[in-house]
Amino acid sequence: MPAPQRSLANEGGGTYSGLMILLRAFPRCRVLACTALIFAGACTPAVSLNQSAASAGETIVYVVRHAEKAAEDPADPVLTPAGYARADSLAARLREAGVDRIVSSNRQRTNLTAQPLARLRNLEVEVIGLATTVEKHAKDIADAIRLRPGSRVLVVGHSNTVGPILAALGGPTIGDLCDFEHSNLFILTISRSGAPRLLRETYGRPDPPADATCTPVSAR
Repeated sequence: MPAPQRSLANEGGGTYSGLMILLRAFPRCRVLACTALIFAGACTPAVSLNQSAASAGETIVYVVRHAEKAAEDPADPVLTPAGYARADSLAARLREAGVDRIVSSNRQRTNLTAQPLARLRNLEVEVIGLATTVEKHAKDIADAIRLRPGSRVLVVGHSNTVGPILAALGGPTIGDLCDFEHSNLFILTISRSGAPRLLRETYGRPDPPADATCTPVSAR
């Protein structure tokens, strides 16, 4: 009488068949990884390399104007108490944004606006001095940002440089900011393909009501 055929599925409580089912369900899993996880009853499929590459190549630039400045020393003023409070609000707003670079002009009001986030993220502020023209200054900043694609960058500028900086990075033209505007937070996403995408948000204390001398960005 022939010996009965033994089923591998009945050996070891079904462990072998369970492993084979997992390997068929997750063909991209490494054998060693699946073997290690079989006793936990799970094996996770591999992350798409295309998605990772796309995420790594995307640059996000946060552009703000400096916070409220003091009236003293008009050539290079510091911030008012409200300005220091706004700088703290900016740090709180971007603390989880993954900012790994901070760029500022060579003026106290921009540097002081950047400092709370710089301390929070343990970053040095990269200073790019004001050039002979606004356009040249904007280009210098855009060129510096393009040297490190995939970064999350905070740029602190001025009422007449925020718009040109966005434009130099491929964003839309927004014009100069009004003197009373300090709460705008422009978020420009630059991908490997396609046009940059601009989102406008606000942070900190709201700006005062607009007057007849200037139309705020939100109303243009």
